[in-house]
Amino acid sequence: MPKKQINYPTLSEEEHATVTGENTTLVVGWNATGWVQVGLEVDIAYANFAVTFPNGKTDQRTILYTPVLSPAEIDDMIRTLRKAKRKAYNHDRQQTEASNSML
Repeated sequence: MPKKQINYPTLSEEEHATVTGENTTLVVGWNATGWVQVGLEVDIAYANFAVTFPNGKTDQRTILYTPVLSPAEIDDMIRTLRKAKRKAYNHDRQQTEASNSML
């Protein structure tokens, strides 16, 4: 599975000992068979914090955030998502175009 890390946490082990979510990694993965996934790699301490203090729409749901993304990281994420979409779903587009040309 191809994948790309979007942001690059820079905190040392000592610095991220407190639960801040600052060492969360955003990853985009895809496969040519037709799927794209976005994942968050988090420290267990942050995951435990998120479960202990849920911030979702209900007490049974929570949101894990990345650090604030820079404009360059946002651009990288958009480029990566477009690439993942193209690589994962391009065969569908080609088949649709071939079907449409027969009409």
